[in-house]
This record gives sequence, structure tokens and C-alpha cells, in this order.
Amino acid sequence: MATKLEKQIIQKMDGTRTFGSIGKEFGLSYQIIKTIADKNGIARPKSVTKAVKLEQEVIKQVNKGNNIKYIAKKLNVTVKEINKIIDKIIDNNSIREDVGPCETTEMILNEVERLGLNSAAALLGIRVNVIKKIVTAKSIAGEGRTLKAKLDRNKELCTLLIETEMTYTELGKSFGISKARVQQFAKANGVSRWEYTRKKKQELAEKINADYKAGLSYDEIVERNDLRNVKLSSLKKYGCGSVFHRFRKERNKNIVKEYKKDIAKNVLKSNHPAMNNPERVVTLGSVYAISGRDGFKKYPNVGNRNAGGVFEKPEIIKFIKTKRDKHKLPFSEIAILIQTKGWLTPCGKEYSASNVYQKYNAIKKHKA
Repeated sequence: MATKLEKQIIQKMDGTRTFGSIGKEFGLSYQIIKTIADKNGIARPKSVTKAVKLEQEVIKQVNKGNNIKYIAKKLNVTVKEINKIIDKIIDNNSIREDVGPCETTEMILNEVERLGLNSAAALLGIRVNVIKKIVTAKSIAGEGRTLKAKLDRNKELCTLLIETEMTYTELGKSFGISKARVQQFAKANGVSRWEYTRKKKQELAEKINADYKAGLSYDEIVERNDLRNVKLSSLKKYGCGSVFHRFRKERNKNIVKEYKKDIAKNVLKSNHPAMNNPERVVTLGSVYAISGRDGFKKYPNVGNRNAGGVFEKPEIIKFIKTKRDKHKLPFSEIAILIQTKGWLTPCGKEYSASNVYQKYNAIKKHKA
């Protein structure tokens, strides 16, 4: 016959507590508790892991109507962990719908219908993915009031995809969904716009080519064909490359042509129409760089001007240093002496006093 203590211990063996925790309560070892259980035909309860305990607590908190952030803070875990558990809970239908004044399934559906998916998620503090699963589950069961609205929306979207020329982006904005979602919907419903897109691009390429041949400027072509948001590289296969690069090539060709006949400063002031298409160059360095890439260099002896340096012949450098440092001659006299020798600057001009002064400073700076 069981003693009074044994009866108390047996009462605690309700399947929710481990033998170890019962033993601690009565100051007995696990082995003694197990012996009492075996004697009375009581099986050892399955051990409850920390993960299972956490899951049970999350279910309890969700059913109370608490949001994700509150639950994470209360249970001292991350929001990411709570979201994972809630995903599992929803998949297993562990959340009861008949309790909780706040985020019950019915209220979630009401808020989604009233505000839309993203706004409802932000208001309730629940992840969008979680709400999507709830809405999907209710729709499959045919219980949610959102089901009819969703079917009506899908029907309208499908009609617009087939019968109108609205882009995926425009349709997405109209229905409050992303462009990618519209693409997914079109694919799922077997709606293809490939033929329509191909035809439109072909027509656009033909219009651009016609405008270009008619002599319209770059800005005029862009404005007339609304090319601000068009990916022009996609038109290459239709015989129309980038309009920008086409005009830039023409402009660069004209720059080189004028630079061969005139100085770079005057090239920048040119009134030729090609100079403004697609954009006007405004620096001497641009003129030099464009000409150099085309294989034309007016002054082959001049190196990289931006990097600085001295590009005179060695005998001219030595002459300027000697006359200035050793003979102490003024720059104006040095310039006259250089002119008498018939020496010219790397750009083919006569040396002046200011020119000799600049060259002398450059020689000192770069230790030429």
C-alpha cells in the first residue's frame, strides 16, 4: 500500500513534469522517483526540450494578442526566432482563433481588408510573411471575406494584362503590388507579353532611326520618343543602338576635325550643331583626350598636361637653367636669346618672357 508521501508524489506525475523536477520538490533522487513510478505502473513522461517550451510559450503569448516585438522582449529571444516559431505554428494550425482581443485571425483579416497587407503588418507588428500565410490559409478554406476580393482582383488584373498596354510597373502601382508580383501572376496564368514587347521595341527602334536620319537633335529624339526611362541597350537587336553613344561619336569626330585646324580653346567655342549633342565638352583636357583616343596628337612632344612636367628638349632646359642661375639674366633676355637660336615651344610657338618664367619654375619643381 502506498504511503502518504508516495501518494503525493504520484499526484505530481501528471505527464507534464519530469521525474527530476518532482524529485527536487520532495528532496529525493531521480532514481527513487523512478522506482515509485515503476511500482505503480506510471511511465516516464517524454522530456520537454527548451525549444518545445519556448514554442508553447509563444502560442500562449500570440493567443493573448501580443505582437512579435513584445513577445521577443518578454521571452528574451530575437524577433527572428519568434518569426520562425510563428511560421511553424501557423503551418500546424496551433494558434487558436477564439481567444484574444487583438491579433486574432479575424482581426488580422479585417485590418488587411481595410488597410492592405503592408499597412496592416506595420499596425499590428506582425511580419508580412506571417499575415500572408494566415490570409492564404483562410482563402483555401473558403472562410475569409478576402477570398472573393482576391479572386475579383486577380480576374481584373488578368484582363488588363491581356487587353491593355499598361506596363507591369503601372499595373503594380494600380493594384498596390510590386512589378515582380505582376510578372509572377502573369507567368502563373500563362499570360505572355513577349510578342507585344517585341513589336513595340521594333516600332520604337524604327521611329528613332527615322528621327536621326531627319536630323533631329539628341534632346528632340529623347523628348519625342519618351526615352527617359527606356533601356536603350535592349533596342540593339532591332537595329538601333544607344542614341547617346551615336551622337557622342559624331560630336567627338567633329572635335577632332576642328582641332586639326585650330587651337583647343577655339574648338570649345565652336558653334557647330554636333558640339551640343548629346552634351557639350567644356574643358581643354576633354579636347586633348578625345583627340588622343582618335589617334591624333597635335603636339607629340607634349606629355600628360594634367600630371605636369617639362616637355622641352634637354638642350633648351639646360640653356634656360644656365642663363638664369649662372648668368642671372632676366627672363625677357633669355626669351630673346632662345628666339635667335630658332627654338620653338613643344606647341610650335616662339618663347616669350612669361613662357620662359613658367618653364623655369617647372624645371625647378620637377628637377628637370
